[in-house]
Amino acid sequence: MAPGIVDTAMQDQIRTVSSEDFSRINTFIEYKNTNQLAHPDFVAQKYLAILELPEKFKDVVFSVKYI
Repeated sequence: MAPGIVDTAMQDQIRTVSSEDFSRINTFIEYKNTNQLAHPDFVAQKYLAILELPEKFKDVVFSVKYI
């Protein structure tokens, strides 16, 4: 399972580095500025929903982002 882009402390750190250290810095800043980051609690709720009804997701590969 892939939770998508989650708003974590690591995301905070990534957005503070220079473009010389991380060439995709602007992309990660844009994720935050355009609200593309999922809140960790939201992601956790999605995982719990999957765990409560695993038969509903049998043989399915998906991104939690779309639940």
